[in-house]
Amino acid sequence: FNLNGEGSGTIEDHQISIKASVYQETDEELIPIKLTPVDNTIYDLRKAKSMKNSDGYDVSLILDHNKDGLASTVYSEASGIKMSVRTDQPALQFYSAKGNNMIGKAQHHYGAFSGFCLETQGYVDAVNHKEYPSILLYPKEEYHHFVGYKFDIVK
Repeated sequence: FNLNGEGSGTIEDHQISIKASVYQETDEELIPIKLTPVDNTIYDLRKAKSMKNSDGYDVSLILDHNKDGLASTVYSEASGIKMSVRTDQPALQFYSAKGNNMIGKAQHHYGAFSGFCLETQGYVDAVNHKEYPSILLYPKEEYHHFVGYKFDIVK
């Protein structure tokens, strides 16, 4: 996503909040090694913060669920667009596209921080961590989960 629109530059002015007190800390190969509190880290997004971060974001956050399922909100003052994400999934992957370098739709160049992803999911690498909730689906089992993206004009 880029709430400022196609080919409009970076997402660094976007404000994001994510309802998560814990993230999946990873090793140098981005393999999860443990659950870590977000306190005093760049991943503490419980209060709205700018997406501007020179290291970028590529992190799985474990959501603090509540009745309404609200996981995240993102706002762009430039466009006045606010996006809300609701889910019943336990985790949210936040990626800020630091490594982007491509030509896209209408021949626009999409460089670093030209968009972001918010992907609802189970715990990353859960099959290798017995302490994480299972993500396995067995024959004849059904998989039902919810994600909703809502867009509002605020200004």
